[in-house]
Amino acid sequence: MRRVMIALVVVAVGLCAGVGVYGQVRRHNREAAIEWSRQQRLAARTPLQKAAADIDLARRAGDGVHFAVVPERLPPGLVTMEPAVDAYLDGVTDIYSYGDLKALVKYTDVPGRRPCGEHTCVRDTEVGFVTAEAPSLRHASVWLTGQASSAGQESEVRRFWAETRWVPTAEAGWFTKLAYEGDVG
Repeated sequence: MRRVMIALVVVAVGLCAGVGVYGQVRRHNREAAIEWSRQQRLAARTPLQKAAADIDLARRAGDGVHFAVVPERLPPGLVTMEPAVDAYLDGVTDIYSYGDLKALVKYTDVPGRRPCGEHTCVRDTEVGFVTAEAPSLRHASVWLTGQASSAGQESEVRRFWAETRWVPTAEAGWFTKLAYEGDVG
């Protein structure tokens, strides 16, 4: 009887150890699959999604002046966005990049004497509202720099910026979606 009891204890301990090891292996595999999936999502982010996530993070951290105002619709062919380091104290400039072609949008309180500097303005107009993050930025001036990658790219970009309507960032569904998609970390 004693031998049977010892054998049963050995079998029970072996089963418990086996179940424990199996659970640990399964847990490790599950965690590895989750990490692999996260890495795949990170690798699949586009430069535009990354830029929107970075801009959104900066805005949530209190730097809400850049991109406080954005176009109502996603600019067609947009590759990435970034805040410009402004040399002037009278406004803020946001850069919308289409590759080598860039649309620069300068927001100011009032229009300047030369709102687009040495460039020809695509648009020079009032934004139409005031945001809490940047209450003094009421006027927008838009100009293009760089080279278009195709024959129709510059005219498409120029037409978009000439006709676009601005909205506060929180009301731009395209921006919110891109920031969410870019924020998978």
